[in-house]
Amino acid sequence: MLGSGIADHLLKLKYSFDLLDRSIISYDDDSKNISLLNNYDVIIHAAANTNAEECEKNPKDCFRDNTLLTEKLAYASSKTGCTFVFISSTGVYGKYEESKPYTEDDIARPTTVHHKSKLLAESAVTKWCKSYLIIRTGWLFGGSPINAKNFVARRIEEALNEGEFIESNVQQLGCPTWSEDVAITIIKLVESLQVGIFNVVNQGSATRFDYVRHILVSAGISKDVRPVNADSFKRLADVSNNESAECLKLSQIGFDLLPPWQLSLDKYIKQDLSAWLSSKSSS
Repeated sequence: MLGSGIADHLLKLKYSFDLLDRSIISYDDDSKNISLLNNYDVIIHAAANTNAEECEKNPKDCFRDNTLLTEKLAYASSKTGCTFVFISSTGVYGKYEESKPYTEDDIARPTTVHHKSKLLAESAVTKWCKSYLIIRTGWLFGGSPINAKNFVARRIEEALNEGEFIESNVQQLGCPTWSEDVAITIIKLVESLQVGIFNVVNQGSATRFDYVRHILVSAGISKDVRPVNADSFKRLADVSNNESAECLKLSQIGFDLLPPWQLSLDKYIKQDLSAWLSSKSSS
């Protein structure tokens, strides 16, 4: 989702770029990776194992996919002298704040295997790379509606296909964030030679319940959304009830903040999902 959004904007800006599949990265020969990345100025690493439940079941696979792969890429990037951009998660902050949005100054204390693997990957980036950006984002929406992980499209389908109501978590907080807004911000950060760790999320926080209810209103769907507690969803991963964040560092360096999440969500649904939504509503 995010990688495609970044590629679309690079194309519009007429940058020369390549899309690399993770399968071509070597785990046992660093020289191959160095040769592969040798002619690039910037590497944007958006590949990840994002299935938090599967990560709990298969932690070795999770750490291979998220930590080891990042370490290999970061090391190769350090040898070629290019800037390395790593996509991390606001989930790395953990669960010690009940409702206050996390800033980049807060200590990361992840509680799931997935988020532990992302924080270890961050450590590898800071260890090997002199020029790097670590982007902590979360609750991403956007991209094609046929993507199985498209949260907005799946909730719309759920509302159209289920009975009188659907249920949504009223306890978990986060920042619904449009992948397009994140892509634009990442490119601007790279262009202005910024370095370090940045929260990059849309303004404002919401519960999952608030988020789902706004999706349906924006899509013009009249369906009752009923609030349920987090423990109604049986999960292996000890996911925090607060993944909300504030883009403090962006404001400190004078960057424009991302728009409020409601505005970006409305724009995404009306701009990118219009034809798909019409086909769903008429079927």
